[in-house]
Amino acid sequence: MPIKKNMELFLTQFKSNQTLDAAKSLCQTLTMSKISVLEKRNVYKELFNIVNDHSIEAMINLWAVASMIEDDLSVSQKVLAVRGFIEDYKVKVEWIEDWIKTVWKLKKTPSEFLNFIAIDLRNIQGLSKGLKEMLFEELEE
Repeated sequence: MPIKKNMELFLTQFKSNQTLDAAKSLCQTLTMSKISVLEKRNVYKELFNIVNDHSIEAMINLWAVASMIEDDLSVSQKVLAVRGFIEDYKVKVEWIEDWIKTVWKLKKTPSEFLNFIAIDLRNIQGLSKGLKEMLFEELEE
């Protein structure tokens, strides 16, 4: 099935099942997809237009930032976007850690940038042992 059709199917399903798990699944799939950043941005716009729950909106915003990192924005714009969701009281640490792990797997973001995000997260909320090991293993050697 073509990627665009897949996204349309996911959006249709999400409209009738607006839960945090459904939002996370859709957004992770979108982040991992090979569609263009512009197409991803359009899907996120559509998601923001149909959601009326603040926690789900925070989840979607978190994942929308992943597409910003792929875009041709300055590093400072990307860092500000990430700091915005790290400081959002609706966003849970587990969500951020899942986000970092997914972005890490994509290999589209320099590890130094992800380490910087993790340091910000640690300073604000703390990091799990698994995430520390994944991101900082080369620093301990």
